[in-house]
Amino acid sequence: MRHGLLTCVLATQLMVPWTSAHGRSPQDDPPAQPPRDTTIVALAPNTMTAFAAANAYPLTTTLQDANEIPSAGFVNIRPLIWLPQIEGDVSLQNVFDFATSLDFDADLGVSDLETIFLGELNFNLGRHNFRVSGFSLASAGRQLADQVITFGDLTIPIGDLIRTDIDLDNITVQYGFSLFSIEDNGFQLGTMAGVEYFHLAASLLVEGTSLQDTIDEDIPIPTAGIHFELPIDDFLITADVAGFYISIQDIDVSFIDASATIGWRPINNFGIFAGYRVIGLDATNGTFDFDATLSGPFVGGEIRF
Repeated sequence: MRHGLLTCVLATQLMVPWTSAHGRSPQDDPPAQPPRDTTIVALAPNTMTAFAAANAYPLTTTLQDANEIPSAGFVNIRPLIWLPQIEGDVSLQNVFDFATSLDFDADLGVSDLETIFLGELNFNLGRHNFRVSGFSLASAGRQLADQVITFGDLTIPIGDLIRTDIDLDNITVQYGFSLFSIEDNGFQLGTMAGVEYFHLAASLLVEGTSLQDTIDEDIPIPTAGIHFELPIDDFLITADVAGFYISIQDIDVSFIDASATIGWRPINNFGIFAGYRVIGLDATNGTFDFDATLSGPFVGGEIRF
């Protein structure tokens, strides 16, 4: 989701040791300073967060004292609302390996999803971030069949009314590690790795009958990605991109989760944010194929303690 997370940066100024072959006291000269055109790079204690304490401490840590940054631990809770739409198609083969590819919108009447309430818990310790999040979405649609449809054991003639139900549940466990920050503009970059677990249930029912067939699969997906953030005045812009391709439990899965967020924290323990998220999931095992893209805006708040 891939969304921004809290950063706490504590930097200290390191006085450069001074020696003299002429025997003068260090107090006689000011501390050495880096050249004016030198770019100072510092390791940040934690990049993998949605809000940075960019205005709480000046980013004056030099490369030499980056390892002296203390580990500051904190927890933040992020409830948010996501308003996605779904695009893609689904198919389920019969015993003769034949299936009709059904577009979610045109063939099944499924496009707008219910408002999704998401929860996210982050624990930050120095340059390390641990995140647990999840969501549950459901959508249903009705559409008259405009072609003969084969979906698993179902053969649906033209003119029959089809009801489609799609349920997709997600749990994400993720670890993030801060790589570095750039003092001049506060830009920060980090890596992340974890596992996203999906439970997929998609069913077609011919209304007025008991004819029904269902896809029901558990899909665990290891992921890896990057996170960056850039503070601008009182605001913080963040972006996350994670994905993977894997063949597991006879299922071939390609997955991507990308988000961009702008956040504002008016007080130390509370913030608000908004952004846009895209999830792409393509899962197939030779019998079923589920290719979906969920995309839409989100808005939420953050409590930190």
